[in-house]
Amino acid sequence: MKKIFVIILNIGYWLCYFLLLMVILLLTVQPQKDFWQKEKYIAMSFMGVFTVLPAIISFYGSYFFLIPLINKKKHKKFVIGVFLIILISITTTFFSVIPFMNPKLPLKQILGVFLEVSIMLGILSVIHGTLGLVVKGFINWYHDIKWKEQITQKNLEIELALIKSQIDPHFLFNTLNNIDILIEKDAQKASLYLNKLSEIMRFMLYETKTERIPLQKEVEYITKYMDLQKIRTSNPDFATLLVERNTQKHTIAPMIFIPFIENAFKYAPILKEGNVIEIQITATDSDIYFVCKNKTQNMIAQKDFGGLGNDLIQKRLELLYAKRHTLEIKQTHENYEVHLKIKMNEN
Repeated sequence: MKKIFVIILNIGYWLCYFLLLMVILLLTVQPQKDFWQKEKYIAMSFMGVFTVLPAIISFYGSYFFLIPLINKKKHKKFVIGVFLIILISITTTFFSVIPFMNPKLPLKQILGVFLEVSIMLGILSVIHGTLGLVVKGFINWYHDIKWKEQITQKNLEIELALIKSQIDPHFLFNTLNNIDILIEKDAQKASLYLNKLSEIMRFMLYETKTERIPLQKEVEYITKYMDLQKIRTSNPDFATLLVERNTQKHTIAPMIFIPFIENAFKYAPILKEGNVIEIQITATDSDIYFVCKNKTQNMIAQKDFGGLGNDLIQKRLELLYAKRHTLEIKQTHENYEVHLKIKMNEN
């Protein structure tokens, strides 16, 4: 909470209290003529001191000194602090109005008034002290909420930076090695693949710096990634990508799908025939559907996504699309499927 709002909250509290106090004094207070040296309304102003001074002392005593004791769980010191604030409120208030009392008033009557007033001031101190704790507690609670949001945001930024900056070293090494071999066989084709690798690197370095990118760019990145992965196989149907509907309408968090695709290529067996990896992206007016299916080698369980780990990927989805996504993973003896649905809420 910004400082200006804290100040406004405090001012608003006291304005409401003073307004209530003024109404009560005007309607109910009938000062004793022999107790005060001054006229009625002047006397009433001094009586207002009985309600204003202890209120301020107890409110800000709790506001600044008791709350830290609660936060540190120092219960004994808290109880002692409560009694000290009440005592200070009573004595300070009473002695501040003694000069305005009738000097001819008997000591016995003064002591009787002191006892009555002490009870009233004690109750008033407890009320305002409690309200001071409530107000300060609310401000601290709000600060904690904002602080946790900032920490969560920082963690998200770190995790996103990790994901964006990571490229599978095996993928990079194998791609460069395959391009090197391809140079001798087909230099033009090798140059094409090298350009695709360059575009992938450029995408990861520059395009992913924003929180959202067009879905079409994500699809283009996936296409180039799959083309480079398929260099290692002569099977043209090894991996297929089917894109349905208009992908230019939506924006999406960068590299949200690639960990699942990396995982598919990592665990899929190299087969000379048949579809091994099938990827489908469907964009409707309100949702984006992503499906990634791959065959798996027997007795091998897919446990992580592109080396990032299941927990990190799911946490990223939760942070980016909280309550707006569903992730379903199915694994059988020979197949592995990822079904991700993201509900768009861009307007």
